Amino acid sequence: MAYATLDDVYLLGLSAQAFATFPRPFDAVDAASATIRLRAHGLSVLDAITFETTEGGVLWPGGSDFVVYYPLPVSADLFQISDSANGTPLGPWADAGSGWGITVDPRRRILAHLEETAAEIDESLTADAPPIKPDPITGKFPMQLVGLNARMAARAAVLSLQIENPAYRIAVDRLFSKEEADRGQMEIWRKGKPLNPRPTDQNDIPDNAAIATSDTPTPWRTELL
Repeated sequence: MAYATLDDVYLLGLSAQAFATFPRPFDAVDAASATIRLRAHGLSVLDAITFETTEGGVLWPGGSDFVVYYPLPVSADLFQISDSANGTPLGPWADAGSGWGITVDPRRRILAHLEETAAEIDESLTADAPPIKPDPITGKFPMQLVGLNARMAARAAVLSLQIENPAYRIAVDRLFSKEEADRGQMEIWRKGKPLNPRPTDQNDIPDNAAIATSDTPTPWRTELL
């Protein structure tokens, strides 16, 4: 369970544009079996991919730019495609086309990092009983958890996706500059500080106290502190 959402990553970690991926050119295509060779493609049936042509390029007959397809891995370097997850391979193709590349939607990997870093946060909440439940009234998690989870996932995704977008270099650097502070907060929790400390009554004996007021004096009240 994650404390932040994909939208939180984009709002509190890095903007969606910072995670823009670029098409990888294929190594070879066997049109007869509709099999694409892309060395160490790293794809799974859970990924969503699109194909993009360069100027003058053309996809295989029947293929469409910017339409979501799903990979069907054959080996570490080979895969076929389907128009649905775990679907039937498309093909054969009359020809392989030319001048096109493969783009992988990064959202599945960012979501995985959200789950992973939330579990790491839970390990630090020694004074609480994780996983933390959302507020029963607002349905939201504490903002310090949301922000921390979003930033940690964004940093992990930058590394695992090998994000190299010069336009967002400053934003990435600023994100990593907050890592020490985030780790420091987790260390404070690990040492026993509750996530949201609340004053609790130490006993059930009524105590006397005055109610503060700006003008009219009030009598003493007897209540539990």
